Amino acid sequence: MIKATNYHIHKKNGYLVIVNHDTPVCPKCGGGLSVRGSYPRSMKDASGSSHTFRLRQLYCSTCHRTHSEIPDCMKAFKHYSSEVIEKVLNGELDHFPGDASTSYRWQKNNTHTLQ
Repeated sequence: MIKATNYHIHKKNGYLVIVNHDTPVCPKCGGGLSVRGSYPRSMKDASGSSHTFRLRQLYCSTCHRTHSEIPDCMKAFKHYSSEVIEKVLNGELDHFPGDASTSYRWQKNNTHTLQ
């Protein structure tokens, strides 16, 4: 997983696309990456609205691994934005659009680091 921090977002064919201003490198070996493809990924915000991103899959020709490129507003393997998760864990969000069991699981598992 490669986290993009210097990017902008634009809309293309109904999807939100991130354009990374930095050249990503393989986090395992430091090799150069090429685009292998893309896939859709949904993310919910604090209001419960869903936004669908088109994320790039990057391939390292040195170590032969594929990596997904995600913006820093997303958490790996989570459906809610980073902002929502952090606010729920800090108790700053008055109304959470998801189930109580989801926020309970986040708080219970907060002993390990979320990516």
